[in-house]
Amino acid sequence: NLSGLDPAWQFFTSEKIKRILFYTGKPDHAQLDALTRSSELVKIDPTQPAAPQIIKQLEARGIHSCIVEGGG
Repeated sequence: NLSGLDPAWQFFTSEKIKRILFYTGKPDHAQLDALTRSSELVKIDPTQPAAPQIIKQLEARGIHSCIVEGGG
């Protein structure tokens, strides 16, 4: 889900970055609306492995390399 993400972070306010956020669950509508302004949001099926779904979505957009970041 998208909890813990703040649309005010510089990562989300920079116009130089193309963002695609993959999520599961039902995020808060206000947060979803705010993140949609800066990012493409793609819901994935939580009952299936995430990596193949994400790779398929990226390939469909012509993306063949990416960086994956995460936090502790």
